Amino acid sequence: MQVWRTINGNPVLITVPYEHGSSASGTRGTTTPTSTSYQFCNDDEVVCWKTRCQYCKYSPIWFIRHNGGSVFVEELGGDWTKHGCYYRNSGPQAVAESQMVLSSLHAVSKLGPESAIAVVTKVVVTGHFLGGFSMLAVEFLNGRRACVSVGGNQTQLLGQFVVAELRRATGKLRLEGGNTLGVFDTKTSPGRLGLTKPWLRGKPR
Repeated sequence: MQVWRTINGNPVLITVPYEHGSSASGTRGTTTPTSTSYQFCNDDEVVCWKTRCQYCKYSPIWFIRHNGGSVFVEELGGDWTKHGCYYRNSGPQAVAESQMVLSSLHAVSKLGPESAIAVVTKVVVTGHFLGGFSMLAVEFLNGRRACVSVGGNQTQLLGQFVVAELRRATGKLRLEGGNTLGVFDTKTSPGRLGLTKPWLRGKPR
């Protein structure tokens, strides 16, 4: 698996081992390929999960594991503002780790405009396991949202950062590692992913 790491302030693409393991968040399980799929993550995976603060109940916040560490933020993009509840009583190592992640996220932001960088927040696979296709809900750093369809089983994209280049009917997703995934439908109905049409409007940041 290839991921972005920040070394001496510069984004560098490196290869790390990929295997599923337990997660510090402990909130992921597995499901069948024909439904929304949640996966475990290990320390090397780049993930971004929407969640609620267990202390003040503020929602949504985002748990991001990136660049060898993790952080809770209140917004995607912009200043990547940390959610303070998790750091008021944290030791210096946790605070330093979160700052390292934020530095890397600022580097990720330079991969493209906020209108192009997005997080895959839901995946629904339909059809045969090998010959079917995946419907993705993606949330852009600028608050825009979209539902798109791509070929094959793409459950591994859940929680991943992508650079989305969407045209009127088709497009492509640029993945970490340099791979590109073709989008054959940029107007997939939110209802097919269990979402309502107002979800698409989102809230501009």
